[in-house]
Amino acid sequence: MRTEVIRDYENKVFPKGHIKQFAFNLAQFDNMLPSVPCIHLTYNDDGFETSTIVSPDDLENICEVVPPLNSIGFNYDSIIINIRLLRHSKNLSIMYVISGDTERVKKLIIFVENTLELTSLNEEEISELTIDNNEIIEQTQMDTDHSNSKESTNSVGIIWKKALIQLQSLYSTESYHTWIAPLVPSVDGNQLLLNCPNRFVIDWIESRYKKQILQVIQSIEPSIMEVCIRVHGNQDDESDINKHQELIKKIQGKTIDHIVANKNSNSGFDIVFTDGTVLELYVDKLDWVFDENPND
Repeated sequence: MRTEVIRDYENKVFPKGHIKQFAFNLAQFDNMLPSVPCIHLTYNDDGFETSTIVSPDDLENICEVVPPLNSIGFNYDSIIINIRLLRHSKNLSIMYVISGDTERVKKLIIFVENTLELTSLNEEEISELTIDNNEIIEQTQMDTDHSNSKESTNSVGIIWKKALIQLQSLYSTESYHTWIAPLVPSVDGNQLLLNCPNRFVIDWIESRYKKQILQVIQSIEPSIMEVCIRVHGNQDDESDINKHQELIKKIQGKTIDHIVANKNSNSGFDIVFTDGTVLELYVDKLDWVFDENPND
């Protein structure tokens, strides 16, 4: 069982080297060697989130979480800490994911708040913290029973479930639910196959998320040497074919100006054409538009 808690704090400028020292202290809290954890820095790159893995030494000169830096993630054996900038308020939000009961969660939160000298914006005191069922992430037996067979422990479902916990801490809710959560995993030898709806999704994940996904997967299961993104099966049925033909009629001769995420949907986009026409589509149908606009 893993428990997730999110708490908000005033943003601040940390002394030089303070976040680096925090990485070492957090490793000691989890009884880990400082060289073991994956530390992720997530940046805003022209409106898209990109992430890179760094060492504790790389944190020496990071003194605050401000654009283009979006978040700092610490991924240990039984602890995940993600410090993220809240864009609307400029405050900090910290997500705590930890294996253990409520008391261990409280100890971790107290440790982090004291070590980083944070000013809490939460009405609920740590001593009064309660964990409801919605804050508990169901885990497989890998968290509690390490005596299971190697085949069970290393199954693709378990590997991917553990990877999703880390990936969710690295990206915004919108990015995670739009691009990463819908992927369906399978294994072919030492390759992890991630199945997606269409080639547009493949291109997007290949260019923005694949490298990070592979790094996370290899931190969990080093025998995985490659991640392959592919289209899963043939999803066109008669209904889709009819919808496709109707769409072609609507956009024939039009030129795409830009594409933006639809604010009312986690997996939808608004395609804006140069004549001002706006077309709303889900991510699995975007390739229909690009088939008609191959140069856009």
